[in-house]
Amino acid sequence: MYHHDTVEVPPPIDFSAVLEVVRVVVEGERLTYGHLFNPAFATEISLIEPLPHQRIAVYDHLLKQSRLRFLLADDAGAGKTIMTGLAIRELLTRRLISRILIVPPAGLVGNWQHEMSQLFNLEFSIVSGNDARTGNPFVGPQSNLLLVSVDTLAGERMFSRLQEAEVIPYDLVVFDEAHKLAADREADLRMRKTDRYRLAETLAGIPSDDERWALSWSCHHLLLLSATPTWARTFPTTACGDSWSRMRCQRSMLSMSTHRTRDAATSYAAPKRS
Repeated sequence: MYHHDTVEVPPPIDFSAVLEVVRVVVEGERLTYGHLFNPAFATEISLIEPLPHQRIAVYDHLLKQSRLRFLLADDAGAGKTIMTGLAIRELLTRRLISRILIVPPAGLVGNWQHEMSQLFNLEFSIVSGNDARTGNPFVGPQSNLLLVSVDTLAGERMFSRLQEAEVIPYDLVVFDEAHKLAADREADLRMRKTDRYRLAETLAGIPSDDERWALSWSCHHLLLLSATPTWARTFPTTACGDSWSRMRCQRSMLSMSTHRTRDAATSYAAPKRS
């Protein structure tokens, strides 16, 4: 007896699709390679016209680091949110990151969500304390772009969700108002770390002996934002003060920082067009 191999017949090609739909799909696929032809491709697909100092911060400093450990300490009004969104959009376009966690103070969560959505077409979901009671908000495809306030994330119930084994590590963590990640020195000269401080240490990958703050992973990229750096003060120490920098730079907390006043940041001459 002879055995004949079964030959799979390819499905017929359907040319009946709507032309405009096909065109949109093809254009979307083409745009995924736009960064290969334009190094500043994110500026083309965002509703912003970045100022020179914002371009310099993002394309000359942030994106040139293979592992981002950066403190952006420009004055208020210099556009740190814009620079962050531009960097995120560029990193996503280049497929270098997929999971992002932004941790601002509670009063700024809504503003972050609005600007990321309206200016960069990035739909971040806001995580509240109730989300940790009904499930794990850090698991699943809806957890890739998240906003959570620093005090909510530092809470025991919420942080325990972050510690669960099912959580995929975040590629980028952003702390806004980083000067509030503070530690104080007690009368006996011992340092007292606040929960906010311990939270930032843990996500940055600094080991902790306290099981409360034990985490099996750390973020690959870390970005700290602050308009109130404490360069001249030793204590209280903050995430953007000299003390944190001295103690943690050697342990992969920070590798680079910028601090520009608003006047200095906006004093760059715009390039002349021919």
